[in-house]
Amino acid sequence: MGTIQSGDEFAAVRDAVADVLGVWPAAMTSRERRGLAVFARQAAMFAARELTGAGYDTIARAFGRKDHASACAAHRAMQARVNDPRLVKAMKASRRVLDAHRARRACDALRGEH
Repeated sequence: MGTIQSGDEFAAVRDAVADVLGVWPAAMTSRERRGLAVFARQAAMFAARELTGAGYDTIARAFGRKDHASACAAHRAMQARVNDPRLVKAMKASRRVLDAHRARRACDALRGEH
């Protein structure tokens, strides 16, 4: 697991998961508590935790939640569904997007850009 560098990584995960699951990125931070929006938000929080190593508080705030409890609950819920094909696709897409994001950032650092 890496360490989160910026909110850009959360946005990249959010957008990748939204695209794969066919929901609007805004659904990730909405108060919706039913259906695909909940699954997508939980999948994005799970991906953020697994792929960035960020803390639950940080993840919860990035997804518009009050405290760490919702990110913890999302992580537990997705651990129980780790073989769900939708989650597998979301994780693969998130990993691809984060790898590209981090590669761009590393190239920028080598060029002296920030």
